[in-house]
Amino acid sequence: MSILDTLITDRTQADVTRWKTLHDKGWSRMSPEEKVEWSSGLKGTYNATDLNRVTAAMEELDQQFRQYGYSTGYQRIEIPHGGNQGITYLEYIESSGTQYIDTGHKPTNNSRVVMEVEALKGGVYPFFGARTANGVGSFVLWEMSASSIRSDFNTTGTETTVSKVLSHVVIDKNKNVCKFGDTTITSGAASFNCSYNLCLLALNSGGEIDERKLSAKLYRCQIYDDGVLRYDFRPVLDSSGRACLWDRIGRKLYYNAGTGSFVAGPQLEPEPGEEKDPYTWYEDDIPTADLMEKYLANVSALRSTIDLLSTTPEAPESMELLTYIEANNIEQILIDIRLTIEQVVRAFKRSNAYAFWSGYNPLPSAGSNLGRNWAELDAMNTEWKNWQVATWYLLLYGNMKAEGVIS
Repeated sequence: MSILDTLITDRTQADVTRWKTLHDKGWSRMSPEEKVEWSSGLKGTYNATDLNRVTAAMEELDQQFRQYGYSTGYQRIEIPHGGNQGITYLEYIESSGTQYIDTGHKPTNNSRVVMEVEALKGGVYPFFGARTANGVGSFVLWEMSASSIRSDFNTTGTETTVSKVLSHVVIDKNKNVCKFGDTTITSGAASFNCSYNLCLLALNSGGEIDERKLSAKLYRCQIYDDGVLRYDFRPVLDSSGRACLWDRIGRKLYYNAGTGSFVAGPQLEPEPGEEKDPYTWYEDDIPTADLMEKYLANVSALRSTIDLLSTTPEAPESMELLTYIEANNIEQILIDIRLTIEQVVRAFKRSNAYAFWSGYNPLPSAGSNLGRNWAELDAMNTEWKNWQVATWYLLLYGNMKAEGVIS
């Protein structure tokens, strides 16, 4: 089966809505059936799988055109992987006490947050948190002073002393058990779903951001749902030099949702990884505007190579805010190109134009003089079954009688 047989043109708004529903619901709230559905891939989003499928289809069509002597202008796109793809990894990003990150994650009693952080100022400030209301549906960790912390879990807040809050430490708040370095706080078990997004270095309380925000160096943060890693935040500089967080799971940049700007820590060397094909998209690649411009340019280049159906759509002008209709159109263009090539090959008519071609233009080309027209073929007085063993080169230059094509 050709990759062209796998192209998708039937996405609907219902597909987009279904993807958003499951995305907003979160892994921990999904039923077993919904988890299978999510893991199997959904048509309501556009990701590395789609980019690879369309790229493979474009390369197959480009090859077909080349076989018929046509140059399409298609250019293979080399995809920079890892630290060379427009972001620079940092040791940390630093907040002055007015910056924070809205993760988009709504915590439950099955959530887990692992944060590597260094608080820089004593007082009452949240390391991270969200709650439906004060004392309701809480998933929060507080700095209470330079020597004490408090872990809030649903309706319970448990405070304890630690040797030093203002230190470089790893926090692991796993359901109702919270570890702060070597110190452990255990809250009572409970079942709850918070209705609001978890924030890092701040508290989302009933949809309002608490004015108390943590001044800190943030080194990394992972968020789990029901034991599954959903977010893996790393501090980076984006392509324009802004300090922010890069989620290596969702392949998305998260920017400061407060005021001012994060301060960038020291830059890190790119992390070593597996050898990757430079022409294949991976889930942790960033589809930058420049790469997506080249991607759509290839679609347009193939589309303009030959005249297509009047119903063939145009390629989208941009991949930004791509709609499901535009996603369908990209793949419909490729299907129409394939159909047109097949129809042209089948439709060479009996006329005084060339019927068999060789050289560089096997499909009809006004400037070619390499070929034999129908009258010349008829004069050879042979049957179609004999032509099946003939090659383009043989038709022009070979001894067809010696080869058994002509008796």
